[in-house]
Amino acid sequence: MQQTKIKLFTCLLLGWTLINPVQSATIIVNNAQDLSAIDGNCDLRDAINSANINISIDGCTAGQAGTQDWIIVQVAGPIQLESTLPVFSSMLISTTINAEPVEVLAAPNQRIMRVVPNSINDNDFAITNFKFTGGHATDQNTGGAIYFSGTNAALGAIELNGMIFSNNQAYEGGALHFNETSADSLRIHNNTYLGNSAGNVGGAISGYRVVKPGMTRLEILHSHFADNSSGGSAGALFLRNEAAETAVLEDNQFINNVAVDNMGAVGLGAIFDNQTFEVNRNVFMFNQAGTNSGALEATYAAIVYIQDSLFAFNSAQRGGALTSVIDDALIRLNASTLVHNSASISGDNIHIFSTGRIIPSRNIIAHPVNGDNCAGVLGTTPQGNVGNNITDDASCELLDSMPLTTQADPLLTGFSIHADRYPGFAPTVDSLAIDSTEVCSDEDVMERLRPQDGDGDGISFCDIGAIEAAESTDLIWSDSFGL
Repeated sequence: MQQTKIKLFTCLLLGWTLINPVQSATIIVNNAQDLSAIDGNCDLRDAINSANINISIDGCTAGQAGTQDWIIVQVAGPIQLESTLPVFSSMLISTTINAEPVEVLAAPNQRIMRVVPNSINDNDFAITNFKFTGGHATDQNTGGAIYFSGTNAALGAIELNGMIFSNNQAYEGGALHFNETSADSLRIHNNTYLGNSAGNVGGAISGYRVVKPGMTRLEILHSHFADNSSGGSAGALFLRNEAAETAVLEDNQFINNVAVDNMGAVGLGAIFDNQTFEVNRNVFMFNQAGTNSGALEATYAAIVYIQDSLFAFNSAQRGGALTSVIDDALIRLNASTLVHNSASISGDNIHIFSTGRIIPSRNIIAHPVNGDNCAGVLGTTPQGNVGNNITDDASCELLDSMPLTTQADPLLTGFSIHADRYPGFAPTVDSLAIDSTEVCSDEDVMERLRPQDGDGDGISFCDIGAIEAAESTDLIWSDSFGL
């Protein structure tokens, strides 16, 4: 993981070097204190303001107009703030390469940073390798750690790499809130969100009109969301966007997030035009919702492609793992594993409301805790590409009454944490999931190459579900719980 962060950090700095001319300022922070007095040193606030207004403040180098200035923090921290840090021009804020993350502590009852550019010609923001702790946006304000807004000018490229957000709180977006930023792109890579909370929506992140329609990109990759909570919806993440070219959630973990209402971990929605989200190789475990959607909900006409993902031990009243709800929201559920999820009313693994759709292909849907795997009617399309699922009950019917599944115990391994950080639930020797389909992506949820010759017969086909059994697997199934 550390090597990955270093690579991303190096790529970020290289990209900054390539796109920024030599006249861009490099501003060195050499003081960990947040001082208002002139002392001849350069603290973080002085550096940011020097970049904002292109004037040398205290011991800092002046920023350069029309460029993305580079602020390098060369202190170990922690940095205790006296008030919120204002950002309104282009800048990249980083530590030195290979440094430990520098902790920035919020002032009492204040958020840590506010990013609101004044001009569309000076609106790029990037930050890497910091820990933001204890931010608090009070009085129903949003973005406990960082508040992004496009109210003055749309943002350009937003990048957050190798960041840690811990114990921040707000009304919406406990750590981050994107308020109609209409950015050119948003890239969140290798971030960690721990114990953040929101009073209304998005325990860690919330966003509305995050990136602009057209040739833009929104991506959240290789990030970890744990123990975040919402007093309303979306314990970890809530996004509504319109017609971004690509919106990707990939190789993330959502663990033990809680929402008092619905969407225990993630809620994804469109605005006017259908927004497509790709949810690839994510792990959802132990998330809880007070009403619907223990792990993930598609809503507001969103089209959500879920691929190679694992859902286990999530809980809600309806849809312990997944729900698809209003405005014709659609989930295309492919090559995923849903096991040991629970719902106190209906649909331990999946619940489909009358205005939503879920179309499944090549999944394992099994071991409902309280009753049936599915509630509602799963959909299909004239083009097909539906089926080849394994489930252990008859509750997952298709809209056109065609056979959906092989009804059998999928014979999976039990719950265990492997060295590669993902839990168990791999197909065992006698599982019908092994070598059962010719259709699959290049990697499973463990980033293991597909296909592999799991049954050792010399022919490699893909396995059903999120996890590809290793070549000639010797894993033995022992009982119906898969232990």
